[in-house]
Amino acid sequence: MIRELNSVSLRSILVLTLVSPAAAIDTAPPPNPTPSPEVAQLVAKGRKLRNAGDLPSGRAAFDDALTMARATRDPAGESLALNNIASIYRYDAGLTKITANQNPPQDLIDKSTDLYKQALAAARKARNKPDEAYATLYLGVLAAGGGNPDQAFNYYFDALEMYKGLGDSYYHARTLMFMGTTTLYHRERPESSLKYFEQALPLFREVNYWHEAQWVISDMNVAYTQIMAQPKGQR
Repeated sequence: MIRELNSVSLRSILVLTLVSPAAAIDTAPPPNPTPSPEVAQLVAKGRKLRNAGDLPSGRAAFDDALTMARATRDPAGESLALNNIASIYRYDAGLTKITANQNPPQDLIDKSTDLYKQALAAARKARNKPDEAYATLYLGVLAAGGGNPDQAFNYYFDALEMYKGLGDSYYHARTLMFMGTTTLYHRERPESSLKYFEQALPLFREVNYWHEAQWVISDMNVAYTQIMAQPKGQR
């Protein structure tokens, strides 16, 4: 009888030992898609400086945000900071827009691309869809700036689906605008570019972003001018 009790006790201990780690994993909190307020505040400070034209001070604020996010194991904050640091290099490369006759420095494209890829991984870890979509979109812009429009469109299509799912009309329009400019200036297909511009324009109007709407109209004029310059048989 004593042997049987001992056997039961040992089996119970063994079962508890095997089950407990799995139970601990199951009860772990889900990833938090929201950056900490402290990190978000530093990023907001950096954006204000960056948008005022002070890129070095903006970069310093973003670096502080990244350091804090990593120290506190905040992947959502990490992705937010990395996206903004990557944008500093993208701005330096002249890729705020895609236009004709651009020649962005490859080292800046490479640096910005690496940072956006880090941001993408952190955003996925945090399950932060807006930052995932943002990194994806601008990886496309950098690919286009580096002369690889096919790779750019792979990113654009992914970003477009994410922004549609998020219901973000502004970035939905912005993605379509970049699809149009990449088609116009890198694929050199003015007629095909119009289908993207014509979708982007009403979305920009809907959210009252008139500067971007004006950019789209200017690019549409370039496309129409190129189309009209073609011999009639090629139109």
